[in-house]
Amino acid sequence: MNILSLLATVIALFLLFILAPIFHHRINLYFASKRHNCSSPSIRPSRDPIFGLDILLSNVRNITLNRRIKEQYASFRKYGATYAFYSFGKRTIATTDARIVQFLLATEMDKFGAGPPRKGSVPMIGRGVINSDGAFWRRGRDMIMPVFARGKLRTGRCLGNMWRG
Repeated sequence: MNILSLLATVIALFLLFILAPIFHHRINLYFASKRHNCSSPSIRPSRDPIFGLDILLSNVRNITLNRRIKEQYASFRKYGATYAFYSFGKRTIATTDARIVQFLLATEMDKFGAGPPRKGSVPMIGRGVINSDGAFWRRGRDMIMPVFARGKLRTGRCLGNMWRG
């Protein structure tokens, strides 16, 4: 009986260490939304709302069948120009709204990074602003900065505040 209780304890601790950060992140997003008076983007539903494995598997399948762009287009038509989904407990924002991209590149880019998933993910375009971090990214950003100047941003909408983190 001791082995079963030990196994149950190990499983419970394992789940606690995986699920606690996920729920903590989601609670922080909720309070950030209230604090900045922003609404969250629509959520792409998933059969697995914590890890989003069905969305991940669908994306992998669509990539292998060369249908990824077509499926992304269908998702934007269904869920709107900006929507969120969860992958491995992390919220991912997908957008076609140029103002959001402009806002992030002009004001908030230091809080984001290309990260391991995007680095080297598109070998045909090489290294650039989209898939780099650090000094290389900053040099590229400085070259195209006039396009994303703060003075050209439209105001009046809450763009970007909700998507930190």
